[in-house]
Amino acid sequence: MAGMSEPTPAPSGPTSEARPGGAWRPRSRVAWGALGLVALSTLTLVVTLALAIVPVAGGHVGLLGGLGLMLPVQFFPVALVMAVVGVAAWWRGARATVAAAVVGAVAALVVAAWPTWVLTRYADDLDVPVSLTEALEPVLNEDAPRDGVTYATAPDGTELRLDVWRAAAVTGRRPAIVKVHGGGWATGGRGETARWNRFLSERGFDVFDIEYRLAPAAHPLDAIADVKCAIGWVARNAGSLGVDPARISVFGTSAGGHLALLAALTPGDAALPASCPVPAGTTVRSVISFYGPVDLAAAYADTGSPSTVRRDLRRYIGGAPRRRPRSYRLLSPVTHVERGAPPVLMFMGDKDRIVPPGQADRLEAAFGAVGARSEIVRLPATDHGFDVNWTGPATQIARGVLERFLARYAR
Repeated sequence: MAGMSEPTPAPSGPTSEARPGGAWRPRSRVAWGALGLVALSTLTLVVTLALAIVPVAGGHVGLLGGLGLMLPVQFFPVALVMAVVGVAAWWRGARATVAAAVVGAVAALVVAAWPTWVLTRYADDLDVPVSLTEALEPVLNEDAPRDGVTYATAPDGTELRLDVWRAAAVTGRRPAIVKVHGGGWATGGRGETARWNRFLSERGFDVFDIEYRLAPAAHPLDAIADVKCAIGWVARNAGSLGVDPARISVFGTSAGGHLALLAALTPGDAALPASCPVPAGTTVRSVISFYGPVDLAAAYADTGSPSTVRRDLRRYIGGAPRRRPRSYRLLSPVTHVERGAPPVLMFMGDKDRIVPPGQADRLEAAFGAVGARSEIVRLPATDHGFDVNWTGPATQIARGVLERFLARYAR
């Protein structure tokens, strides 16, 4: 109509109040809720990053750092999501949410990129392939116990059982691996981390995944006695089992890694007898330890998780080192390293918050002093129990190195 001005078109983008740079203070309950959710996520990511870089005691909040190191590749999508949230907040003019999202995205990116970078570089040094595509889909190294067979009845009447995983497509006498579970000498059982059993059997090894008596009910010598008994059972029944008694190796994780080493280094030691008859001359061809302690008194003193590890060691041995120094020394594998010791492969994360990474140095020094063969794989940006994530970069490295070691020393 005449005399009337045309209406001013509404701006197509956000208004000055809603666009970026508009407001630090949320203007609605929904905006406050969004800020709270993003801020909480960012705080979790920052704490995860801090605890990954400087690991503190395992358990409770300390596990966040271990989670970041175990699943680094999974934090790339987290960083992307935080970045998208930041862009959406920028478009809405929510300054505080933008700031929180940016900090969270950066923290997630560092959690993802730092371990992935150093591990892929380390894999290149070792000439071991690592697939980040495989690592994007985490796979649990799940427990898969079987019905099992009885390998002995301990002197106290305990029935001891093991699971048998037969080698795939192998004819003739086969090499064998006795696998020893972890659990702080007080928990766990056969069938743990069973993807290792499948991995080994697919490469031509019969795997005997054993159980042993656990603390605190067991005497300190019972666990190692049972491991030696299981090795002896395999050697004694080698003919019917179809395995070569001269090619029996031992594999263990954490406390099981400690027991595997101790059994391999003390054949025929009267101070550490088996809990059942063992054929004379039974020895171990090679030994693989995943993050197992080797000097128990030093582990008691230096662990990053004193409340957990010291409790486990006191429960296992019956007291602290100052009360039972002889037992700690007797049950420490480094005490028994001698010329002619079987080759050992040990994996240790440099961020292990349970077993001090320096334990690997002690084992290497002891083997070097007598001219025995040791291969220590010090995985950067890696925590205790890393192989729970079967597809993680650290586990991929371990699989490649282990396969090479087995071909050289266990077949």
